[in-house]
Amino acid sequence: MPQAGSARVAYRVEDEFREAGTGDWKQPGTDIAVNTLEIDNDAERVRNPDNAIPVGSREGNALLNASVEFTLTDDDWAVDLLPLLGDSLDGRGRVVPTAEWFFEAEYLDDGLGIDDDHLTLAGAAIESVDVDYNDGEFVTVSLDIIGGGLSSSAPTEGEITQPDEEDVFTQHSLDLSIGGRDADVVESATLSITGLAERSEQTGDRLPRAMVLGPVEPEFDVEATYTGPDTLELATGDTTSSIGDLIDGEATAEYHFENGIGDSVEFDLTNVQPVNYDWSGLVDAETELTEPATFHVANVSVGGA
Repeated sequence: MPQAGSARVAYRVEDEFREAGTGDWKQPGTDIAVNTLEIDNDAERVRNPDNAIPVGSREGNALLNASVEFTLTDDDWAVDLLPLLGDSLDGRGRVVPTAEWFFEAEYLDDGLGIDDDHLTLAGAAIESVDVDYNDGEFVTVSLDIIGGGLSSSAPTEGEITQPDEEDVFTQHSLDLSIGGRDADVVESATLSITGLAERSEQTGDRLPRAMVLGPVEPEFDVEATYTGPDTLELATGDTTSSIGDLIDGEATAEYHFENGIGDSVEFDLTNVQPVNYDWSGLVDAETELTEPATFHVANVSVGGA
């Protein structure tokens, strides 16, 4: 049956790992899609050598995973859930922020009445994040979440703080510059950060003892219409006639959004280094020449108003 209007999704920051928080339940954005909500018991079959039929199975670690995608409406999810020191990613702290993530579904029971059940991940941390801009579409965020357990916590009706339609960051909201050079005609852009959290497993328990920082790897992909050699010069080492000895590691990038009512979400990228650069559509009569580029990024800071 159709599921429109029959679900709720929200998070609440925990005070301690796997302990219920006392703050607000927040919906992370609008147009939410839950692509994965999984309990993996990591089970292995048990066999005896004289029989092809397994004796049974035994459970391994409990692996709880969720994947959530939504339209960008604010930076609360980033400020609340990313491992930040000040505004920037914290590479020296080991334990990362965790939250309860609440997922609820309404359904028709056997008697055709309406019932609901919920699944709340506890001790849940953001493992990776993508912030995507595509020309002609709303700005979207994708979060991969790893859970440290389950909780009975659930918000009451009306307790979840929800954004309004005017909060949405649309296709007109982007303000992008790389190496101090404005990108005027952007087809697509993605800020991707992986390694934000890992499970710290413990002996004698199927659940982790904490969520800790992994090897953080920020990356930035941009495809823009070619309007001059600025990005090409970054890729070659400040010249288009030869390859320099070093790619510029001092460049910065500003990946900023403004929603039209004075609210902004700003990602500032440091030590932006081009890894791959391409010309696309060079002899295509039906498209403009674009320059897809991939950059390694050292750190990301989150700001806005």
